[in-house]
Amino acid sequence: MKSKFVDTKPNIIFILTDDQDTELGSMNFMPKLKKYLQEAGTTFTNAYSTTPMCCPSRSSLLTGLYVHNHNVYTNRENCSSESWRATHERFNFGTYLNEAGYITGYFGKYLNGYRGQHIPPGWDEWMALIRNTRYYNYSLNHNGHIVRHRDSYKEDYLTDVITKNAIDFFKKTKQQHPNKPVAMVMSMPAPHGPEDSAPQYHSYFKNVTTHRTPSWNVAPNPDKQWLLQYLDKMTPLQQTFTDLTHIKRLQTLMSVDEAVDKIMEMLVRLDQLDRTFIIFTSDHGYHLGQFGMTKGKAMPYEFDVKVPFVIRGPKVPKNTTLPHIVLNIDIAPTLLDIAGLDPPSNMDGISFYPVIKREGSSGSRMGDDGPFCACCNSNNNTYWCMRTINKTHNILYCEFITGFRSYYDLNLDPFQQNTLCQLARD
Repeated sequence: MKSKFVDTKPNIIFILTDDQDTELGSMNFMPKLKKYLQEAGTTFTNAYSTTPMCCPSRSSLLTGLYVHNHNVYTNRENCSSESWRATHERFNFGTYLNEAGYITGYFGKYLNGYRGQHIPPGWDEWMALIRNTRYYNYSLNHNGHIVRHRDSYKEDYLTDVITKNAIDFFKKTKQQHPNKPVAMVMSMPAPHGPEDSAPQYHSYFKNVTTHRTPSWNVAPNPDKQWLLQYLDKMTPLQQTFTDLTHIKRLQTLMSVDEAVDKIMEMLVRLDQLDRTFIIFTSDHGYHLGQFGMTKGKAMPYEFDVKVPFVIRGPKVPKNTTLPHIVLNIDIAPTLLDIAGLDPPSNMDGISFYPVIKREGSSGSRMGDDGPFCACCNSNNNTYWCMRTINKTHNILYCEFITGFRSYYDLNLDPFQQNTLCQLARD
């Protein structure tokens, strides 16, 4: 792949959180992110995960492909499998950036099924979590060496370990190769369970209940899919559980907020801020009590599919919000576009970089036409959806494997409490 630019490629820092919502209010409690990214950059208010599950979404983030093209449908099926390694893993965005002259680093959670037995192609520095999210008592593959961490906050807290190693990598690279661009991923555990926050944040947010949205504990729901038709209202104990879990999730995000502050401080000190793009998002959203579901993801509702998305960097408009649609499959081609590369034609995603540069949106989903959104979960909740958002419509239509259909007009029903398709059939 030939680069359009040789000596002026910007640095790229991609910060990815795990299970972070927008609809439950988590972004309202990250003041440093607001100051350094949102107020100094652009926020996309319609950013979505095409598959609201960890491994499928992360596979899409890495490759720019829908699930039906990379074939990682769940957190188990084909997740970091031999088949994945032999095919799509070789074409993650890191390989293209590395070939174009970037010095690349990956830090944190990779894929749920990753066992630490190999280093994926494309990464000069590799420090990845083995298996699923934990904050203490975990193992990392650090450049081919298995490093075991215990339960000391100062030495082992995963969010801080990721931040420290990513900053050290960036600083060391700029010292040794001052004219080389850096691209690194900081894949944070927060706010995924077990929701272990740093000790200094244990007393935060004790009375915050922003997760109690209008759909919270609305159950049963006879107009929705099978699972929600038979799910009763939560018990008082379950309601309290959602309250406590929400608080703990917000507490874990404080270390991510602190990481943003440390990244900014480093970039200023190294005089790299004006030539660095920082992208912040999550693999998918989350629910805590919505429609009576105590906790989880994988549902075709805003609280699970909508994600935070913020970008700052050279010539990115400041303190700006854009309604254009951004999908997780758009991240890989956008990072390549930022680096001056032409995204491969096989990627399903489309670069949204022209939208940021105000170069128009011809040929992309960033205009008035809405996107196709493929969502799939192979348990008792298998579905495929079509989403349209434009100046006059905000519509979600889903078909479930059982034959059930749902249709929502989110302009009229933003919390998806009434399935219009069910009414039409009656």
